[in-house]
Amino acid sequence: ISKKFAGQNKLSAITPDTILLNNNIKKIPNSSGYLFSKIKFDNYSVYDDKLNKFYSLFSFFTANFISFPYQLIWKDTYNYKIKLALSGYTLEGGGIFQIEYPGDIESFMNTAFSNWDKYEKVLNLSALLGYYVLIENQKHIESKMLMSSVWMEAIKHDYAANIKKYELINGGYFKKPGTKQRFSFEELVSEVYDYFSIVDGDLSFIKYRNEVIHQGHINLDFGNKYNQFVLLISSIESILFKIFSYTGYYWNRKNKKMEKLK
Repeated sequence: ISKKFAGQNKLSAITPDTILLNNNIKKIPNSSGYLFSKIKFDNYSVYDDKLNKFYSLFSFFTANFISFPYQLIWKDTYNYKIKLALSGYTLEGGGIFQIEYPGDIESFMNTAFSNWDKYEKVLNLSALLGYYVLIENQKHIESKMLMSSVWMEAIKHDYAANIKKYELINGGYFKKPGTKQRFSFEELVSEVYDYFSIVDGDLSFIKYRNEVIHQGHINLDFGNKYNQFVLLISSIESILFKIFSYTGYYWNRKNKKMEKLK
């Protein structure tokens, strides 16, 4: 957890008493924070599932893979167990959120948790957030564009298969209802934008997606490559904002400043 992390954040969507703190634990080297939840020991298996959701959402917010290596589980006053988990973290992701802004992580997590349950059966949210973190941890524009295109491939597939329930035909394409024609990638991405009410969703990336996939490079100079990436990643972030009903502050890549979503 970042040492800049601000204070205590109540994550009531996990449990009514869950708090995320930035206090270090003296007996754990290099610790910088912990998550506390007051629950019955017998309910821990349900909490464990919520913890995995927390990891995905917190990783998105920080733009790095975040998990906790230790789980201290109290059964009663004298009996407890320490559960060791395979933890992972990355440090290269910059992200678009200022986690030191008071209340932003709290408001995000509490709305995102309820929306997670709304979309988890139709969109592979853990994969989408994982791809987003991978995008943010790439150092080269070509790899960022490639991973961003994979993100778009993933959401258009789940949208077509699980939300619209279009027929899947050979080659991984979806058939237009009542015809023998198949949807193009652009048509399905446009539908995703419409479904989430994204008014300025980028479609110009598709040309360069094809170039980086089929040719291994993008026929633009660095400045234009970066501008093209900004259009695409901003569209991805707009979709994620709608999925999780986020209304706090974020770094607007297009305007190059912190803004608050309306």
